[in-house]
Amino acid sequence: VQYIVIEPIDNTGYEGDVKFDIKLSTTDCNLGANYTATVTIVDDDHPLAAAGILGTYSVVGQSPFSNLPGPFNWTCVVQSDPDFENRVWFSQIAPDAGFTQAAVMGTVSDDMSTITILSGQSLGSDFKLVIADGASGADKSSTVASVSPGTSIRIGDMILVGADGEEGYRAGAYSIVMTKVEE
Repeated sequence: VQYIVIEPIDNTGYEGDVKFDIKLSTTDCNLGANYTATVTIVDDDHPLAAAGILGTYSVVGQSPFSNLPGPFNWTCVVQSDPDFENRVWFSQIAPDAGFTQAAVMGTVSDDMSTITILSGQSLGSDFKLVIADGASGADKSSTVASVSPGTSIRIGDMILVGADGEEGYRAGAYSIVMTKVEE
């Protein structure tokens, strides 16, 4: 076993993530199928990282279902988009729905005080993101999360995992509070 250590040089300016491939070769032994790897160096000078928005969050949300107790607790990672500076991806926007959810996109406002999340995004496994008004339960096209940079993200509306083409939901929560636990 050998390890390759790569020390990135901090340039203190945002230039975006850098990706490169490492390919091993030899004439002395068989390397098997895993002889290439793609390495991504995430630019830690991203404006959303500097604002304290990116990172791992501990999430608490109230149950919208009368037959299930609440609140629910889960973890969500908020990551930057490699192509758009004002876009983030939530690794798990809703509680556990019994399958690995696809990431959900949000758009951060210019002043970094809110994140707009659109309803209808695919969560995979024939499920989609459904957003409903926290008070009335009526479907909405989007929700606006309030951001306290470096500390929390709050979503007042219901975030639901809905089956495509069917009534009913697999999981969900409302009055969601995401508390930052790690950069």
